[in-house]
Amino acid sequence: SKAQPRPRAEASLRLEDVHKHHDWTIYCIQLYTETEDYRFGFKKGMGLSMYANRPFEADEPIVRSPVGPGLHKGLFEFEASQHHENANTKTGVVASLSEERKGFAERFLKWQHTDGTKRRVGAQNGEVDIRLEDFSNPSTTSKEYRRLPQTELPSYDLNIFEHEIVLVEFVPSPSHPKKDFPPQRRFEILNYSEGLAGHCGEEGYDPHTAKRPPTLCGMEERSLEVPGHFGNHACGATSTAYDYVYPVFSDSGKQQKQQPQSPTETTLPDYIRNEMAARERTAENVPSDVLMARRAIEPGTEITTDYSRWNWSNDDWEYYGESCRTPIGFFLGNNTTANRSERWAWDDLSPKIQRAATILGYTEQVWGSKQEISSTSCAGPPSTVRKAWKKLSLQEREAANTLMGHTEESWERWSGIKNDDDDNNDDNGNGSFSLRDLDWAELSEEERKAAASIGHTEKTWNDLGLFSESIIGNEDYWYTFRPEVRDALVVLGETAPTWVMADSDDDDDGYADYWFECLCGDASCHSSKERGGFRGVKYFLLEEQRKIAPLCEPWVQQQFQWKLYQLDQQNQTVDHDLLHTAGFECSSGEPDNATN
Repeated sequence: SKAQPRPRAEASLRLEDVHKHHDWTIYCIQLYTETEDYRFGFKKGMGLSMYANRPFEADEPIVRSPVGPGLHKGLFEFEASQHHENANTKTGVVASLSEERKGFAERFLKWQHTDGTKRRVGAQNGEVDIRLEDFSNPSTTSKEYRRLPQTELPSYDLNIFEHEIVLVEFVPSPSHPKKDFPPQRRFEILNYSEGLAGHCGEEGYDPHTAKRPPTLCGMEERSLEVPGHFGNHACGATSTAYDYVYPVFSDSGKQQKQQPQSPTETTLPDYIRNEMAARERTAENVPSDVLMARRAIEPGTEITTDYSRWNWSNDDWEYYGESCRTPIGFFLGNNTTANRSERWAWDDLSPKIQRAATILGYTEQVWGSKQEISSTSCAGPPSTVRKAWKKLSLQEREAANTLMGHTEESWERWSGIKNDDDDNNDDNGNGSFSLRDLDWAELSEEERKAAASIGHTEKTWNDLGLFSESIIGNEDYWYTFRPEVRDALVVLGETAPTWVMADSDDDDDGYADYWFECLCGDASCHSSKERGGFRGVKYFLLEEQRKIAPLCEPWVQQQFQWKLYQLDQQNQTVDHDLLHTAGFECSSGEPDNATN
């Protein structure tokens, strides 16, 4: 006999309300395979890499000549003014595209179904389903997030969002017409997962007032710099290049340059002292995010950077990693640990946060009313908030954690309802419910509509289930799904964490798996094979973190500040001179073999 129904999300969740960006946005870039400054090549076992194509002096910009044809107006993005009256038809889509974008789309789509199906070392090999009509979707984010090449700054500096994809086509330059790539490497697909998480860190973060670690939960975009993205990585002094300076946000939200602290400690490595001095000398006349030669390098030298400058921990990229957790009250603006007293505006919430709010019953109107939800108030979704944690579906629990930062214990304190107090509670309410367990006839009308939108019929649902590869493919990475497929999956009870958690055999330590082993040859290197490879600055010794902190992105610096704050709270002793060198005034000590 069939088990009694288990807890499920409210059937009122509608497909059209799930996401504010329903379609892919495609950005098209053409890069030269060789320029006067650098050339691309393939390194065995690692894929694409950059090599110097001329001599460089120390602290000289790596990219000075054009990186591609520069057909930005007609190629890079679709302009809404180009929209065709029959845009919903294939003929209308083609007619609305510029000649440059149309040609790019045709070449890519042919490649996607032929050479693009072959496995490529070091490249995106997921099944990203891109269609002709996607090339006629105008951008839905501000142009301020996309800096296109200019004469004095020829690189692309982009911030990409989860519904955006950058397609790169490698083409020979007029000066090197015979430098072409093998067919399977003609294109690269750079989706949201390829961007750097964190970058500028949490706005206004101070561990002394927040009394919690910094969080990425409110950050929607990820940074992507091209062509520098295609360089490989080495450690510290063995790298041949560095990014000149990193941006931070002022109180007005505008980017400002942040200068490193002047070196005062003679024990700092020479490469760090030299880089800090170079930044200080040229602070006013070098733009942000310029790739610079660390030292004099000869033609043929591989262009490598130090990955530790941008990466605190591998789990910064995980949906439910520690760095992405939401502090209680962060978005509602009702808790001092959020570093803000005002509730976020609905339009400022990222798609994943809006999804979580919608799952819990919020609408834009309810959210904008700024009334608190409680078990005694009808200002919010009483059908959800008046449930015990045990009665929440897996999707609702994840939403409560994503939007509000709640766990079972904090939910009980906040709602006033304990599991044992819920009159409707029963032994079957174990929170493991999934729509995957139901037959088609048991789905709500909205759920059947969502299932049909991705190709399901009653027969395929009952015979094959939600996971059918013939319907959704063999992709297990959430951001590789088309946006409309993600929307449908949310209505069907899934979100990024539930999708991954339900089918993952990894334990909690799986996110600490290393990305690469440094090739410098030094067994004592923080990213050597002997020390477990590169997993992020979080896993370096405290002394190693302290030395590189002045040159790291604000996100890494904020994590280091939190560590020092924790040590200070433990009333331990630390060398004040070294901390001052790193730019921090905390007082703390170093635990034995510190790695967190």
